[in-house]
Amino acid sequence: MSPLLLLLFAAFGSMVAVFDPFSGNDDTDMPEDDSMRIGDEDQFVDSNGTTLSEFAAELEAESSNEGLSDSESVSGSDDDDILNGSSGADIIEGGDGDDVLSGSEAGSADDDMPDQLFGEDGDDLLYLGSEDTGTGGEGADTFIATADAQGNVTIEDYNVEHDALVVETDDENTFVTHQTVSEGSLKVSLSTGLTITLPGVDNPLNDDVISFVLTNPLRDGG
Repeated sequence: MSPLLLLLFAAFGSMVAVFDPFSGNDDTDMPEDDSMRIGDEDQFVDSNGTTLSEFAAELEAESSNEGLSDSESVSGSDDDDILNGSSGADIIEGGDGDDVLSGSEAGSADDDMPDQLFGEDGDDLLYLGSEDTGTGGEGADTFIATADAQGNVTIEDYNVEHDALVVETDDENTFVTHQTVSEGSLKVSLSTGLTITLPGVDNPLNDDVISFVLTNPLRDGG
């Protein structure tokens, strides 16, 4: 309930009514012209028939939704989409078409939030930052670990036969330090400290599978 309504209830108790002072016709409204209910909170109505408890619930819902803009759920179309997230933990779904997906805001550095990217149909390009998870879906997809990604990125459906794995880097000497297979999942560790987890891949990757690209040439061209 708003502070104003709380103040009114504290001052006058149940003898409070909410009404529209501008309702009625052009004549001066008399008390008998407008219907008001006196009683408990649920009996108070405005000119639209809304009870005060309903009004308070609406205000509470609006208040609880503050800050949701920091996280987004974005879905693409049947076309070739370019979809970006926000500064929060986002869910990005490309839909049909050859889409470009990123959990960060356009032109911004990695937001360090665990975004979920779903390419779905088409040959998609997924930019993965810190703690992001990418699922390419159907098609030959390209997964790019961004240069500012830290910790781990996960690629749920990487297929060595038709998908591409790219690592953006500031250092042209970046390399794979080791690969570990555990419980049907491959973890690739890089000299930058980043790890890439590939569920369902149970063999180490060949040396030429991962492409190392200096920072941003793919992003600038996309």
